[in-house]
Amino acid sequence: MASVKRRSEINALFVEDGHLRFDFSVCSVTLLCQPGFLAKNQLPSITSKHFMVPSLSRTCDHEDEDGLLCPVRAFKFYLSRVMSI
Repeated sequence: MASVKRRSEINALFVEDGHLRFDFSVCSVTLLCQPGFLAKNQLPSITSKHFMVPSLSRTCDHEDEDGLLCPVRAFKFYLSRVMSI
């Protein structure tokens, strides 16, 4: 997954309740940073922005192999595996 976010911001993403939101109407997942995280180029008075990852489901057919590369699908799969441990 490519992003213009800094490594520290990616590392601060949080998957607990309320910080990970699947939006099925626009086929995306939105991630928020951990509470209290302050990015290197962020002023303390400004809250951190969310990180929205779009799905490939609208651009790929269900039978298309590129659909397997969908980041939203990967998040769902990852969470199902991690939560079962």
